[in-house]
Amino acid sequence: MKLVVNTYLSNTNELHPYLIESICRLRSMDYKPIVKITYNNSFPVNHICYINFLEVLRFYKDEDLLIAEDDLFINKNYEELKILLENKKGIVRCAYQHSPKSIKGKDGHFYIGTQLTFIAKDYINTLIEIMEKSKPQHLDLYFSKNKEILIEKIDSIGDEIEHYSNIAKGIRKGKIL
Repeated sequence: MKLVVNTYLSNTNELHPYLIESICRLRSMDYKPIVKITYNNSFPVNHICYINFLEVLRFYKDEDLLIAEDDLFINKNYEELKILLENKKGIVRCAYQHSPKSIKGKDGHFYIGTQLTFIAKDYINTLIEIMEKSKPQHLDLYFSKNKEILIEKIDSIGDEIEHYSNIAKGIRKGKIL
């Protein structure tokens, strides 16, 4: 199972400091993360996670995947997560936040964040086809509302590291390091 951490350069062309914290934490818990950096900041900020996610699917489509955001603070080690994901099909949301009660997804809930998502190898080509038919958008909203996607969730095994969010245009509350 491959773990890819999506990130992009800041407005000053630097990596975000919380990315280093996230990578160190992942490595300390026996993950072997690969970092994918988007150098083109010309995408609308609310599309970048969708676009990066789809690019990773296209590149690593021959193995089970974990795709993480750069603000992930993982709470379970690699072996514990492997056990939780045994025999899973489709997509599994592994780290996320719960929704405001006013927003409803296909299961009655909207889950904010895609800090860690598992995609089974046998489902990747199907997901690529579904995502290519849609226009880029907020990835968490897309997963919460798209009825075509085979998706489930486990209890969240991660938090979001507190950081400045370009989407929210402010501090996104989370784990303070």
